[in-house]
Amino acid sequence: MPHALARLTLIASLCLGGMTVFAQSVSVTTWHNDNSRTGKNVSETRLTVSNVNSSGFGKLFAYKVDGQIYAQPLYVPSVPIP
Repeated sequence: MPHALARLTLIASLCLGGMTVFAQSVSVTTWHNDNSRTGKNVSETRLTVSNVNSSGFGKLFAYKVDGQIYAQPLYVPSVPIP
């Protein structure tokens, strides 16, 4: 399992490395954005119903693993990470 996770991390890094990233200004410091676990980001300004659709937004790749993986990137703006 550790090798599968390492490969998944490497693949994700390679895929995302060439992409331009527009950072959001809203902190995501807990799973699903809030303590109620609603998943809502009421301050979202870039993702709208018109630009999030099946023709231009979706899964980039899939990778088979031996078990389940539960993860969500957490984000705090203006914090330098060396």
